[in-house]
Amino acid sequence: EVLVKTVDANGAFLEKTLTINVNDVNDQPTEVQIDASEIAENLEEGALVGKLNAVDEDQGDSHVFELLEGEADNNSFVLESGELKTASLFNFEARSEYSVLIRATDAAGTSVDQELTISVTDANDAPTDITLSNQSVEPGLVIGSIIAELSTTDEDAEDTYTYELVSGDGSDDNDSF
Repeated sequence: EVLVKTVDANGAFLEKTLTINVNDVNDQPTEVQIDASEIAENLEEGALVGKLNAVDEDQGDSHVFELLEGEADNNSFVLESGELKTASLFNFEARSEYSVLIRATDAAGTSVDQELTISVTDANDAPTDITLSNQSVEPGLVIGSIIAELSTTDEDAEDTYTYELVSGDGSDDNDSF
């Protein structure tokens, strides 16, 4: 509201309160945010990375999100109802960070593009192989003699291993060791 005073040539005046309405116009969204930006390695395709949100001065404005085609890492992800999900299997030892370019478009058609970084966290990987340094034994060795060394292949280089003989297919000769 404003108070306006008008005065004529003879000094007579009138004061009146006038209301001026400011019409709101659509504001463009200014940022795309994600509530979580880390994903553990080795999760199934379709695993939830995080929920997207658009920063917009227009309270209650709805937004549609899309992965921009042709961006390097976007093919590793999918969007479903505002949720960023995995579209492939992630391996921390091969790659620990991805960038996605996401567009948020409001109900009036204005949009913002935002690059988000998704980090892959390490998880324990199961060993992939056991090897034996020597596969033949000379007869007559003393009980307790070392006949070979075992080694394990594993993507997690810092892991340590223990070994034991177990029952099952291929355990017929376990009692000899």
